Amino acid sequence: MSERRHRRHSRVESLQRENDPRSRGEGRQRERQDFFDVELPEEAAAGCAHWRSGTILAITLVGFWLLYMFFARSATAGVSAPRELEADVSWRDSKTAVAAAVAAAEEKASRCYFCNQPIYAKRSISQIGQLVVGQDKALLQLEQELSRDRKFRSVALLGPPGVGKTMTATALMESFPWPQNVRSFSWNTKGVATGKNDVVKFRQLRHFMDQLSSCGMNLHVIDDLRVDDMDVVPIYNEMILNREGTLDDTKAAQTVLVVYIFNLEKQHLEEHQKYLQGMSDATTSIKFRSFGIEELKLCLQSELRAMKHSLEEEAEADVLKGAMEQIDTAGCKSLRPLIEQHGKPLPADSD
Repeated sequence: MSERRHRRHSRVESLQRENDPRSRGEGRQRERQDFFDVELPEEAAAGCAHWRSGTILAITLVGFWLLYMFFARSATAGVSAPRELEADVSWRDSKTAVAAAVAAAEEKASRCYFCNQPIYAKRSISQIGQLVVGQDKALLQLEQELSRDRKFRSVALLGPPGVGKTMTATALMESFPWPQNVRSFSWNTKGVATGKNDVVKFRQLRHFMDQLSSCGMNLHVIDDLRVDDMDVVPIYNEMILNREGTLDDTKAAQTVLVVYIFNLEKQHLEEHQKYLQGMSDATTSIKFRSFGIEELKLCLQSELRAMKHSLEEEAEADVLKGAMEQIDTAGCKSLRPLIEQHGKPLPADSD
């Protein structure tokens, strides 16, 4: 890596830390850098080049000014103390101006690279695949959608509860290189009535749309949708595509990814997935398959590692039996409370 590219990488990495309130530790930052590279596509790099040119111009101009002040300072030799003091102050002010001009140009260049860095879908989906079990086909399709060169992308994750849909979206949000652009909303929150409240819900989505940023990509996740909520997809897609009610024409240039998550009943899974296929031409439907005992075993091992718990053979059988009784409605989600009930925490000094 060249010295210039190394400096660029350092500036972008620093800006990512400043803009990400959820990743303060060095370990978390290194994990985020594993997901995304900072090398820009040719077109984006050309767009940022004028800030580098601005840096050079700023240094050149203030350099001439420093030379002028140097000779002015030299000319004060042998003159009165007040005039010499005045020249010294001007010299120090000039050096401060140089530092400020260079810092401002570098900051603008760094932000330009930060906002235009690409998202490497293959790398991020590979990392998500280590968390979500049994959904390789769905994750491959999601990777393909993330890789598309479009200003607006929309996907709908369709499947029964507890098979990794929300976990996939959560992992994507947590690793997103522009965390300030992430918005999420649960459509069918428990205790919230439907009907007239749909107006309130769309008002919240409209608020998300009004907060769209021109720096980087925007990620909107709408979770806990049901079959009879399918109209949410084309309506929100149109709201974003048309930027209804906005006076700023530049909003059409913003990049947006919307992830819709539908929880479907297992007994009607294929029927509902087929029904939802045509809900919007702008949205790609991604099918998450239902789980059986083999997938449940994989989920169990993943949960045990995450919780740092262990199960004896008899306890493991009880956990799997209890989870299988709820698999149609909860999938792998029922495992955690069962592990807490039957398992034991690993010793603190264990790996």
